Amino acid sequence: MTQSAGIDFGTWVAQNIQNIRNGAGSYQGNRVTGDSTVVRYFSCMSCVVFSVRQTSKYLLQGTDEDRNTNARLTLLTLFLGWWGFPFGVIFTPIYLVKNLIGGEKCTVNDLIFLLENPEEAKKKRDRFSYAPLIVLVVGILLVIPLAVLVSIFKHTPTHANVSEKPPSYKDGSQFSDPEVTSYMNTMQYSLKEYWNPPHSAQSSHVLVDFRLDGKGHVHDLKIGHSSGDVKCDAAALEAVCKADPLPALPKSLNGSAQIEFTFDYNVAEDGTAPANRHRR
Repeated sequence: MTQSAGIDFGTWVAQNIQNIRNGAGSYQGNRVTGDSTVVRYFSCMSCVVFSVRQTSKYLLQGTDEDRNTNARLTLLTLFLGWWGFPFGVIFTPIYLVKNLIGGEKCTVNDLIFLLENPEEAKKKRDRFSYAPLIVLVVGILLVIPLAVLVSIFKHTPTHANVSEKPPSYKDGSQFSDPEVTSYMNTMQYSLKEYWNPPHSAQSSHVLVDFRLDGKGHVHDLKIGHSSGDVKCDAAALEAVCKADPLPALPKSLNGSAQIEFTFDYNVAEDGTAPANRHRR
């Protein structure tokens, strides 16, 4: 049997394949069988645009050499791996995680197979070399569509179309003046365009009070009845402020109108379907 002193584990295995299969393998006082665990670790050192990646030799798990190599390469990568773009930033966290979870493991039988089949060993090295890049590409392909969907959801207004219910006075009677009715519908549509309440699982109703002068400018804006949700109330006030100035009042309103406008956020079974309405 070949002496193990001064010989790395991979070389020793290559020289003692038959002894291992016969159950007579011993490396630096440690009995080695085909089921013994073999491990290797990784390091990355970077400088601006250059990154050097290295893989340790195969080590017998549980030996001092195993523990020392893991600690050395992990610290080396932690302090020197990040300083290159883009590969230093890509490979450093991957290698740190690999080392911290115990490196890349296989059995002595797996190692013997690779030693006896060099073509398979080359394929394994190639797969390892490209694996982080594959992970990066796949990650980008997954993250970008997700980010786009989140952005669309975040910025898509949650309000529905203008309510088909016609405007009315406080007592429920309908506007008799067609010009006033047309104006109220126009005002309702204008405010609806800026109504963008925060997403919620519950329906809410906000009543705002304000006065319109003859030119459609908003005055004395305030919350008449709160929804109980500060953000929803703020969205209602913001909608009125953004719509200001509204179209000029019809002459039949004598140059001024006191408005109560209710913003409704109604939750339906299939999601949110807020509507809005106003009352004069």
